[in-house]
Amino acid sequence: MDEQYRYEIIKGLVDNKGNKKTASLKLGVTVRQVDRLINKYKEQGKSAFIHGNKGRKPAITKPKKTRQDVVDLYRTKYNEKAKSISYIITGRVRLMTLKNAKRVINTCK
Repeated sequence: MDEQYRYEIIKGLVDNKGNKKTASLKLGVTVRQVDRLINKYKEQGKSAFIHGNKGRKPAITKPKKTRQDVVDLYRTKYNEKAKSISYIITGRVRLMTLKNAKRVINTCK
């Protein structure tokens, strides 16, 4: 759900003394969670609705050099294998099953 949308619903609820049950239905959360969002809004303002990991790279992200090395290997060392895989997928040659072909492609990418 959009952070801005959540903010606007809770802000309207606090400013206009709206109905918590209606807000909970709009947000798809419980009334208790709406209470928590109201408290966070009162303490932190709009920043309470921004996700804590916003702007961070995922922990499993591979370094750019590693990704580039894999692409280079795919283009040079595994180039012949890549050509045969494209034939397999287009159906010109049936050397292996489609499932195995996809597995080989994923290891070469």
